[in-house]
Amino acid sequence: MNSLTRNLNILWRSERLLAEAEWRRSSRQITILVLAGVFGLLALIMLNVAGFYWLATTYGTAQAALAVAVADIVIAAVLAVSAQSLKTAPETDMIREFRDSALAEIETEAEAFQTHLVQIRDDVKTIGATVSKVAADPIGSLSPALLVPAINAFTTVVRSKKK
Repeated sequence: MNSLTRNLNILWRSERLLAEAEWRRSSRQITILVLAGVFGLLALIMLNVAGFYWLATTYGTAQAALAVAVADIVIAAVLAVSAQSLKTAPETDMIREFRDSALAEIETEAEAFQTHLVQIRDDVKTIGATVSKVAADPIGSLSPALLVPAINAFTTVVRSKKK
């Protein structure tokens, strides 16, 4: 049972550490995305204004607005790809291995416990059947191996009383 407790403890800790590691990664990813969004928005506003005025003098206002919009889309795509490329921490794989090992040991112990319970159930059924058999026919259910010592004991008691 001590092994089961240890494995459950390992399982609990590894699940907690995995959740914490995933939360840290997600929070960092969100923080980076928010910061990138804020600075990108500020820069984009300034670039849009400057680019629009610069292109408007050469190409006209419609083409200048289209060029600025395409540049905005490219910048947004680069930021989104960089945020998605964040990897999980290296200790995450090790923690998963500990968790899987603890789960495997718990499963093994549960199967052994189930085997013991089945054996106990079968033994109880056998005892119940034997008791029912003896209750139904007390004399007929006695085996010769039990009868011979019982007869010998009875004859010894009878002989000792006669003397």
